Order: sequence, then C-alpha cells, then structure tokens
Amino acid sequence: MAVEKNNTIIYFDHKEDEDLANKLLDFWIKNKYEGKEKQSLKISRLEGNKTLLLKVIVRESFKAQKMPFEDIKRFNDIQTKLNKEIFLNVPCQIAVCDEYFNVLTIPNKINP
Repeated sequence: MAVEKNNTIIYFDHKEDEDLANKLLDFWIKNKYEGKEKQSLKISRLEGNKTLLLKVIVRESFKAQKMPFEDIKRFNDIQTKLNKEIFLNVPCQIAVCDEYFNVLTIPNKINP
C-alpha cells in the first residue's frame, strides 16, 4: 500500500498506518524535504509495535560508515520534529536504506 504526491511516495504495510502515511506525506512536502527526483519512504513497524521505522532510500553512492555529522544532525532534527508533530503515540526512528528498503544504518536510535 502507498500514498503519493508530487515526487514523494510513502509505502506502508498496515492499513491502520494509512492516516500516518498521509500526514507524513504532507509534512515531508510542507517542510521541503521533497527533492526534484522521485523519493521513496516506507513506514515499518518493529516487533511489539513499540517503535516505527521510517525507511528513507538514499543515493547509491551513500556510505553509511562515512556519514557526515551534518547528515546525522539533519536526520536527528527531522526525527525529533516527526515525533512531535506526526508520530505522537508510537515513536519513529529514521533508517537510511538502499533501493530495496534494506536498512544501511539508523543514525539516531531511540529506546522506546
């Protein structure tokens, strides 16, 4: 399942996450995180549904072990804002992924 607007598409596995996906889509565009190229994100539930994982696909040349501090800070800022505005009941953490939504790294892990 997915929702899409402009250049952003947000996938989700559970019907009950459709409302979150729509809110996230509006948030992403309103805050100008949308790029000129197609961007794919996915909301996944972790075991026990205590945390959501927002999977963000990055460019092929991305190297998780060489992630610049600025990128880590930006992901942290986005994650903090998302948890204050969108993911109010279940915290979300951002995961940087390859084009198949395989997690490369989670820059700012949270403990639910």
